[in-house]
Parts: sequence; C-alpha cells; structure tokens
Amino acid sequence: MAKMYPPRFTKTERGEEKVFSLLSGLSDDWMVFHSVLWQSERRGRQGDGESDFAILHPKYGLLIVEVKGGTIQIRNGVWISSREGSERETTNPFEQARD
Repeated sequence: MAKMYPPRFTKTERGEEKVFSLLSGLSDDWMVFHSVLWQSERRGRQGDGESDFAILHPKYGLLIVEVKGGTIQIRNGVWISSREGSERETTNPFEQARD
C-alpha cells in the first residue's frame, strides 16, 4: 500500500476521495500527498496554489494530478464541470498542474 499523506481522506470532494482511494492501492514504494499547498512565482507574480495530488516514486519521479468532478466539457476553450443538473466554469487542469 502506498504511503498516504495525510493517512486518511479529510475533504468533502467526492472525485478526490475516489482518486485517493485508488492511489492508496499503489505499491509500498509510492508516496501520495493529497491537497499540497505551495507558494511561488507564476505568471510573473508571487502566488499561492494547491495541487490535488503529488505522487512520488524513487525511480519514476514526480507526478502532479488535478482532479475534476462531474462531467467535463470544453466549450469554446472554456472548461465546464456539470454535476447534478448544474454547470460551472472550472480551471484548465493542465494549466493548474503546470503552475
């Protein structure tokens, strides 16, 4: 089982909870960090951010994962998350992970 930080899921996001559960099934040499806060310069200014998951392996390196819940669509370049009959604009997960 992967080393999970924190050891238990503590948020209310269902999509992240599912991914947390799946990632915990990785082998012992994986380390999974959920809800990683960070601060650095991006887009020319200092800023705070959060990654849903940072996944580390001593041989394979680091993987940053952003989780989007519901049904995801892209309309005219805008990311839309639909869930339980409501829609909302969401951030491009590729830009989030890159940042």
